[in-house]
Amino acid sequence: MSAVHSVLFFEFDDPDAALPALQEAKKLPGVHQAAALTRSADGDFDIAESWVHHVGAATAAGGAVGALIGLLAGPMGSFVGATAGAWLGGTSEAHQAQDSFATLILFGAEVEDDTSQLIVDISESDQGPADELAARHGAALHRRPAEEVEARVKAAEQAADRANAEDKAAEQF
Repeated sequence: MSAVHSVLFFEFDDPDAALPALQEAKKLPGVHQAAALTRSADGDFDIAESWVHHVGAATAAGGAVGALIGLLAGPMGSFVGATAGAWLGGTSEAHQAQDSFATLILFGAEVEDDTSQLIVDISESDQGPADELAARHGAALHRRPAEEVEARVKAAEQAADRANAEDKAAEQF
């Protein structure tokens, strides 16, 4: 079976349950990133912890490739190449982090008071390990295609951009 890119939503009745499940989710085969979201009984929302598989890899790889290319121009070229490559890799990771944060805020609005949620971005070829994790922690598990989640996030971002543009236009009058 080929891997299916999905976003898993583990819903917990206990606001403290998502963090221990996150530690296990990091070890799921095919996991890209995960985050534990909580909402207190008073309605306070928190991104308790987030994790990205191989964070910093693009920055390090960009720096290494840039340094190697820069060797053609000598020691100073290597330094400039490493710096430019690391900057490009870091910029890429920063954009990814911004998109991930927007996703967490959007879906965090759905976390009910005095509960928690674990969101996992994963490419699954076997649903068993995630199903077992949900069962061990007493979570309700919902799978959504990654494309559907991405489309929902983009639609929310576009709506926010339109609202900001309308607010700016209204301020001018």
